[in-house]
Amino acid sequence: MTTPGSNIFKRAARLIRLQTVQYYAASGRTTNAARQWVPAFAAAAPLRASVQMVPRSSYADLGLDFNKVYVNIFAAANMVDLQRDTSGDRFIWAGDLYQMQNENSWFVQDGWASALAVRYKQNATGPA
Repeated sequence: MTTPGSNIFKRAARLIRLQTVQYYAASGRTTNAARQWVPAFAAAAPLRASVQMVPRSSYADLGLDFNKVYVNIFAAANMVDLQRDTSGDRFIWAGDLYQMQNENSWFVQDGWASALAVRYKQNATGPA
């Protein structure tokens, strides 16, 4: 096995049961009726991924807010986190909408990426 180029996510996906999330890729910003800048997203696309809760015992070490809920997502996709002038991608998992905050991309080398995401909205039906 050589890294980079071995695509360890693809190997792990043979053993881990992946879930399908509704994935909304960030597509820039637009203005709403009040002329405020708001994030825009592409239409939902199904994405096979491994979504794992971040243990609360790790929140302090990671500098996370104890009033929020975080997950890690791993997928064979070129995920995008928060960047200047754009929102990070979003996805619906277990009925809740999550916002990507910090991604680690191995997409160019190995065809997969992971990201830390925060719950943005409970009982969501779309990216807003």
